[in-house]
Amino acid sequence: MNKAVSISEMISEIKKQMKWSDAILALEIGVEPKNLNAWRKGTTPRLPNYKKLKAIYVSLKDKKEIPDNTTEKIQQLDKEIEYLTTERNNAVKHITNINKLINNLKKEREELISCKGA
Repeated sequence: MNKAVSISEMISEIKKQMKWSDAILALEIGVEPKNLNAWRKGTTPRLPNYKKLKAIYVSLKDKKEIPDNTTEKIQQLDKEIEYLTTERNNAVKHITNINKLINNLKKEREELISCKGA
């Protein structure tokens, strides 16, 4: 059974969850910040404004009901990033070693060419 939530509670919960000021919430709804203050004190908002406030509140409640496995996903991504970074670093080492070998072979070749021509 859903508990009835007052307008004041909705405002507080939205501001808390979204880390919004009165000014930002008022902007999202399309009213002046003073309207939020009046609503907290018991003034009834116009229906379109109430619907906007309620929609924001409901969207936050819906998000809370979705299982949050974000932390798990972040940990998996961190492991993959760490693995690929290690692989990349190993590849760079191999490429560096290969480049050194190529340069040594080129030098040896140049020496042989210069000795043959002398």
